[in-house]
Amino acid sequence: MVTFFSRLFLVGVLLVAGCTKTTPVEEISVQSSGVSLSDSDIPDLSTVWPGWRGPQRNGHAPDQALPTEWDETKNVKWRTFLPGRGHGSPVIVNDLVLLATADDQNQEQMIMAFNRTDGTVRWEKVLHKGGFPSPGELHKKGTNANGTLLCDGERIYAVFLNSGKIIATAFDLDGKQLWQKELGAFNSKFGYAPSPPAL
Repeated sequence: MVTFFSRLFLVGVLLVAGCTKTTPVEEISVQSSGVSLSDSDIPDLSTVWPGWRGPQRNGHAPDQALPTEWDETKNVKWRTFLPGRGHGSPVIVNDLVLLATADDQNQEQMIMAFNRTDGTVRWEKVLHKGGFPSPGELHKKGTNANGTLLCDGERIYAVFLNSGKIIATAFDLDGKQLWQKELGAFNSKFGYAPSPPAL
């Protein structure tokens, strides 16, 4: 039995469907598009994962035996304590594992370098102390270290939101700060998450 409201809903759906505009799409071949495709040498990922989503920024780890199961000990090489929280991915360069983190209690944004073999801390650098967005300017599930670091093999790049500005910092692989630059103001509603772009 069809009710008045069911009929009204059906009429509404038909009206919307009849008013939907479709835009024809012309199919373009690779040859006519101006895009060139070429083979790419993907580095051995056992030594490098330099930034967000890996060497090609596509999340692919070809020809690697990846673990699909783990527990407290299975497929775990080491564990270590991280002060604070962060949503960025680890970056791996040579014998270093690099991470960004933010300690809300101490109001510190930092990067940390771990020994890839055993997880010991090689160095840690506080980039900013204080200047965190207010709780209303950060998503409740966000952190003050959302972005993934980037490394070009010689320099590590970090970008944080601090004191209402986006601030980029570069370090060498030994943790020495090379430069720091304000990139501009940022009006935060949910926090800041972009990672530095590939070089």
